[in-house]
Amino acid sequence: MDRNIIDRTLGLLTKISCDMQEVLKSAPIYNIGIERLEIQRIKTQYPEVTAHLQNTYYFICDNWEKAESNPIFRHEIWLFTNEYNKFKDTVITLANHYDDHQEEVENTYGDCMIIYEYLIAVRSSDIIYQEIFNRIQQLHKGTEERQAKFKGISKALKDYIKGTSDDYLASLILDRQITADNRPQWIGPRNEGTLFAEHFKLSQKLMNSAFLFTDRSGNPSPLQMQKDKANNVAESYRIWQILQKYRI
Repeated sequence: MDRNIIDRTLGLLTKISCDMQEVLKSAPIYNIGIERLEIQRIKTQYPEVTAHLQNTYYFICDNWEKAESNPIFRHEIWLFTNEYNKFKDTVITLANHYDDHQEEVENTYGDCMIIYEYLIAVRSSDIIYQEIFNRIQQLHKGTEERQAKFKGISKALKDYIKGTSDDYLASLILDRQITADNRPQWIGPRNEGTLFAEHFKLSQKLMNSAFLFTDRSGNPSPLQMQKDKANNVAESYRIWQILQKYRI
């Protein structure tokens, strides 16, 4: 199955939600022509929406272990969950508007049952996705609570790391995951980089994957923890005082 199915489904739901919102902006609802572009897209893309929702469900189920261990994949599911709920709310709102003007709609434009087909689709999706949504909310809440312990760490280490964020460092420290394509630059002393690694039990390989280390000329020069070690007691280095505020 397409490994990008979550992104594709998220994009499709966003697009259909936008079309439905455009329909809702016109009032009263029965003055909207059934052949209007947004209405036509809503009608023609219904089979694709239902197929994507089903395929996304099977994809998440097949890869659930990854969701529990990989914060990036877990975040993708969380984003999908939020977009699905927005989509569902829009479908319900549009169906309610049609209910309020049902006679006018039928007399003027005929069959508008596609909106109710969407309503049935989201009701069915609610049932099959219920366990996934509940579990992803629990995982996301747990992630937020864990990451909250590292709030402000990027600012605290601004003299040591350039181009980072609290989320990036929390994911690195807690999950050994690198969540950005561009590596932040380690701009502090290299031996304090070794202290950082030792404090959070990060390997040399992971440190060099997570941060760009350079020599005095600005050329890439990987950290070598055995060579770039602290020669004095850890407490004598400024970074040590900062790191005491943050624990795994």
